[in-house]
Amino acid sequence: MTILAGTTVEYMRPRVFFAAAVIGVLTGVDDFLYACGVSRLPVSTTSVIIASPKGSYTPVTNSGVDW
Repeated sequence: MTILAGTTVEYMRPRVFFAAAVIGVLTGVDDFLYACGVSRLPVSTTSVIIASPKGSYTPVTNSGVDW
């Protein structure tokens, strides 16, 4: 199928499309459940939980700096 001169439309295979759709829905459900759980906690606990994943990346990203 040609839209403009020299361009074509590439279609995604149905298997790849449905796999991406399932991953997207699962990610959305996970994010929704995380938000529901965090919304029920006090602010101090919520800030610790939200900040905790960021602290795990610091040693990994800075490991090459100290040599």
